[in-house]
Amino acid sequence: MPKLAAVALVLALAAGCAGRQKMPPIPDTPDAKAVLAVLESYRKAMEAKDVPGILAVVSPDYHDDMGTPEAGDDLTYDDLKRKLSKDLAHLKTLRLEIDVLKLRFTDKEQVAKVEYRYDLRFQTHMPSGDTWHNALDVKRMVLRREGRSWKVVAGL
Repeated sequence: MPKLAAVALVLALAAGCAGRQKMPPIPDTPDAKAVLAVLESYRKAMEAKDVPGILAVVSPDYHDDMGTPEAGDDLTYDDLKRKLSKDLAHLKTLRLEIDVLKLRFTDKEQVAKVEYRYDLRFQTHMPSGDTWHNALDVKRMVLRREGRSWKVVAGL
């Protein structure tokens, strides 16, 4: 009976680990480093609430369907510019952490897809007092090579 209990324990532990997947390593290439640098520039600009700095890493062709089939909630470059200006103006403090989970290139290295986890903490100024908020999620950002640089085309 003790042998059967040991086998059951091993099977239970193995089943518990089955859901975990090892993420592929981030490639150590000039393109991967350039894409990661864009994400870092975006992070720093967000923390500085620097709308022109954020838009500097975004393609004029930016279009995000927001994960829905309805066109009414789609976000274009111009929409993004207005939204950032409006939303960031209401924030007193913003902290953003980005953890890249997966980075892969497609279309003969012209498109990069980044799966990332973000932790966004921000403080709003309200008449009733300053309030802290937190958002934590996993998203996918798409970047495209434009000339010699990489620009975000979706996923902010």
